[in-house]
Amino acid sequence: MTRLLSLLFSVLLLVGSVYADENIVDYSDTSLPVLNEELRKLRDGVRNTHSIPSGGTTGQVLVKDTATNYDTSWTTPYTAGSQEYTTGSGNWTCPTGVTKVFITAIGGGGTGGTGDDAATGAGGGGGSSGGHIFNIPYTTVPGNTYAYAVGAAGADTTFGTLTASKGANGYDATPTLGGLGSIFAGILKATAGGIGISNGGAPGRTDAEAGADAAWGGNGGASMFGAGGKGGIYQNAGGSPSAGAYGAGGGGGGCDNGSYKAGGAGLGGYILIQW
Repeated sequence: MTRLLSLLFSVLLLVGSVYADENIVDYSDTSLPVLNEELRKLRDGVRNTHSIPSGGTTGQVLVKDTATNYDTSWTTPYTAGSQEYTTGSGNWTCPTGVTKVFITAIGGGGTGGTGDDAATGAGGGGGSSGGHIFNIPYTTVPGNTYAYAVGAAGADTTFGTLTASKGANGYDATPTLGGLGSIFAGILKATAGGIGISNGGAPGRTDAEAGADAAWGGNGGASMFGAGGKGGIYQNAGGSPSAGAYGAGGGGGGCDNGSYKAGGAGLGGYILIQW
């Protein structure tokens, strides 16, 4: 009877202090060694299996590490953000918690071709736009750095292992090709540089003001940011894209009766990193 009463008393102590008392029962009570040991194992098992892990700091959240029940840990959530570059090169550092970013980029636009200096007259082909990368996912490691370089006119733009190709320069007009040949040459050259297709110089034409054998240069290829430069008219130089038309091609130079102009420059590239 005495042993039964002692056991009941120990159970009452356990119920009253299971969450408040570290030791649950008095381990020095030699009359209950088996019960004490089983209770200790039960307590430790519950703590190790179902409790919130220790540690963590202000602002951290609890996340599942695997599909196993209760396999959790503290982590710092990342805040969505972005970074853009319009010039230069360097290294971008991946923020804490970011394991994937999305890259939008364009290579530098090509320069417009030069008009023909012969009496046959032919305008230069327009430069093409740079190649485009749009919202491409890219795996990253928090804290690591990734090299980037924004291409100037006619140069590649890069981020990590990704490359947005440079735009091709427009063909210079030549006496042997003439105006019509310059059109096809300009188109072929532009296509290789990116998605912007620029038209080459127009055929020679007669104009009451400009005289015989005058020709326009081809327009520069447009990028996703805006139009390319306008082709030069007669003796005018080809235009460059407006500010903000990243990666657009320059316009081809025009000509008039043996007088010719060079094409305009393309615009540099662009990088946008989003997470």
